[in-house]
Amino acid sequence: MMFGEERVLLPDPQPQRRGPGPVSRALRGLAPYRCAQRAMLCLTIGAALPAALSAETSPPRVGPDLAAASNFGQGWRPDLYDAAISLGIRDFRDAVYWDRVERDGVYNYAAERDSYPRLMPHTGARMSLTVNNGHPDHEDGLTPSTPEAISAFARFAARTATRYPAIRAVEVGNEVNSTNFIAGPMADAPLADRPAYSLALLKATHDAVKASRPEVEILGGGLHSIPTAWLAELFALGAGDYMDALALHPYDTAPEQLVRQVDWMRRIPGLETMPLQITEFGTTDAQAAPGLLLRSHCQMALAGVTRAAWYPLHPRGDGLEPLLTDAATPTRTGRVFHVAQTRLSGRAVTDIAPDPFTYGCLYEGGTLLLWGARREVVPAAGMQRLDAEGHPLPSGPILLSETEPLILVPRPGQPAPRSLAAAATLAPQTRLADSFDQFDLRNGGAFEVLATNWTGTPPLSAREGQWREGVPWVPYLGLDSDPEVRVLPESLYPGGAEALIFRHVAAHDGPATLHITLRPAERSEDGVTLAVTLNGAAVLETPVPEGLDQALPLTLAPGDVLEIGIGPGATVRGDVTAYRFTLTAG
Repeated sequence: MMFGEERVLLPDPQPQRRGPGPVSRALRGLAPYRCAQRAMLCLTIGAALPAALSAETSPPRVGPDLAAASNFGQGWRPDLYDAAISLGIRDFRDAVYWDRVERDGVYNYAAERDSYPRLMPHTGARMSLTVNNGHPDHEDGLTPSTPEAISAFARFAARTATRYPAIRAVEVGNEVNSTNFIAGPMADAPLADRPAYSLALLKATHDAVKASRPEVEILGGGLHSIPTAWLAELFALGAGDYMDALALHPYDTAPEQLVRQVDWMRRIPGLETMPLQITEFGTTDAQAAPGLLLRSHCQMALAGVTRAAWYPLHPRGDGLEPLLTDAATPTRTGRVFHVAQTRLSGRAVTDIAPDPFTYGCLYEGGTLLLWGARREVVPAAGMQRLDAEGHPLPSGPILLSETEPLILVPRPGQPAPRSLAAAATLAPQTRLADSFDQFDLRNGGAFEVLATNWTGTPPLSAREGQWREGVPWVPYLGLDSDPEVRVLPESLYPGGAEALIFRHVAAHDGPATLHITLRPAERSEDGVTLAVTLNGAAVLETPVPEGLDQALPLTLAPGDVLEIGIGPGATVRGDVTAYRFTLTAG
């Protein structure tokens, strides 16, 4: 399941006191970073791996089937199960717990929480079985690491999958790249060694399950986020031979960044065509959850995801928005889940994004999702607008939202549109550049990112997710010379740099407005500093101790150089900062 907000993707390094003066004085004592210690895949994968698949060799894009991450293995609730079935949920991700079922080599599935999968065929449902926990008879319940314990773990998985035909897949491991769900030698091992422990469990489970039920899918990985360094190590060890699909939990990836990060991941040998499932996604924001679900469905389809499980089915005490209340009534998110499963899942998908600032999917049958930079949209006469729960809304123009997708469907008797232009008319795009929408792991977006440090002004380059302890678990922009510097689509950390520079070379001719949003973390001791220049001339210089939202009017000519510099205050301690820079015409 998802980590709480206190898990820090951008951890603070040892604080460095700063004062005015040259770069050399500000960074005194900082040595160049070296790959001397055994960090996980201490390299830039992008420099060594083959290019991503072309459109011609990519699998067809289809709306992923939707599942629900239930919790019946920890407590059987027939009322919740019946409510889920009534909502149209026919695919569950759950567990049967080894330490409850096996005693001294004898298996006992008598208890309802251990035998609930037997009911699923009667309701047309199926499930994936997650196996992750240890057993007190083996290594005192720690994550299995000895041959005997690993073999027993795999036998239990095979026995359970054989007993219950509703089990169509077995997911081996749950967020094993964290230390929240592992214990013992695997948890104690250096980060670079942990994929080998994961592989041993995967291989044994694969062999045992396939021997008894070869049709059951084996889902490998079960990883939090998209940790490309971990994945590269895992697949270098041969994991691709023992899984039918890769399972990920990309809680730290915005839907709009998913395709970029998955494309980057696809460059790892063995992952070029590996089927992909998202076996957990969700949010703690109940208001944002319906929009997140719909945006995710579209972007998952474009990323080649075949199955996606919303977490959770019902409240788990961790604050994530469920599909059902504890009283077994559908939440708004649950009702939107039903609409998505009914109208979107299993249907061929076309990417209809007209520009970098707008996102959209056209599903077979004519359902269209569209969201992005604010501008007016006028649906075509043959199209009906729906709300997120599938109810018709009044006709007429609507302003596009960045978080709540517009849903259009053909009116009864009208043909399905074959393009965005056939479904709606959009007002002209006024956005010129955006640090989020155009974030690029090759650092070739509308804002090139550089750092001012002791080496000069080097550009940032891609770093692999979780390549060592204490770095982001998704691919990001960083520096070889300073491993603390990092830039992600929505957050940055200056590390040992005097400043991070976001450089834009204008193509626009005329008035423009630069919109700046900065939110230093609450733990930041003194916030960050902001300096904006145009062709080297100062436009704005200010400290940002808590937060800033500002619009700066500019006049641009083609070739003008606009730079936004973000640096630490007197100390870099806690300076993880949410940011967004948007340039609009006018």
